[in-house]
Amino acid sequence: GGWMAGAVWAVWRALETPSQRRTLTAGAALAAVTLSGWYTAVIAFVFAGVFTLMAWRRLKISALQPLGLGLLFAVPFALWTHGVHTDPGHLATRAPEILDRIRASFGAATPLGMVWPKDHADIAIGAMTDSGTGYLHTGYLGLGLLSASLLGLRYARTIAAPLALAGLICAILSWGPGESGTLPFALIDDLPGARSLSLVWRLALGAALAVSMLAAAATR
Repeated sequence: GGWMAGAVWAVWRALETPSQRRTLTAGAALAAVTLSGWYTAVIAFVFAGVFTLMAWRRLKISALQPLGLGLLFAVPFALWTHGVHTDPGHLATRAPEILDRIRASFGAATPLGMVWPKDHADIAIGAMTDSGTGYLHTGYLGLGLLSASLLGLRYARTIAAPLALAGLICAILSWGPGESGTLPFALIDDLPGARSLSLVWRLALGAALAVSMLAAAATR
């Protein structure tokens, strides 16, 4: 998560006090988090997108620069990795129906699991009939941390709204498309690489980052 947090900070800094160096740093940080892992990359780009939206009124078209630089690297890389991991001859390729099953069921977090540590499941690895040896995951954010983050909404001022919105988006995405395929993640299912993200509960890390920063603001 270090690359993710660093990229989020770099984008925020580039939009708060713009300069060519900070813009290039933010773009490089988004490229670095893309290389570090797709789950953390998705989170970083969610935050970057929200920050860009919030800065648009003040910076206009220049607000797109940090996000745009990151996408210049991330999009071609995503298309390349998508091609590799959907190639039937590639050793790392899993059957799409297995990934879909994981993402729609036990590979996802749940709303209740974010406020109460209940999420756990067995994982299917090789075939549809596999139940695995036991797989524990959690999107639990902690009741204390959530309570403190609500106080942080009052003290964080300008950053409170974008943090809350980005964290909420990450939380919702971590619930996956659902068994019925009607949850919001289903809207991005057809994007390159999205169907390779089977363990989408990991996107709850974005919600954890947001509530942690808001809770920290409450201590000021």
